[in-house]
Amino acid sequence: MEVLGPSDFGQALLAWALHEWNERLRARLPAEAASLSPEAADLNAVVALLQVRRNVIAGIVAAGVTDCVRVQVTARDILRFG
Repeated sequence: MEVLGPSDFGQALLAWALHEWNERLRARLPAEAASLSPEAADLNAVVALLQVRRNVIAGIVAAGVTDCVRVQVTARDILRFG
């Protein structure tokens, strides 16, 4: 895993939301979702994430996140995490 630089919780939440929106939730989204502006897609992705992962997000917030970093994770790293 390579640390790419500093981040903040808002950026991490948006990156997670966009991952969910573009990958896991894609099959459940209406066709109109594909034609949203980038700003509208960001907002809708965060709203969707809050709906499907609210308990996880609440736990993260309750833990008191103090620092965030952007990282690049390889397939090899994922195997080590498991």
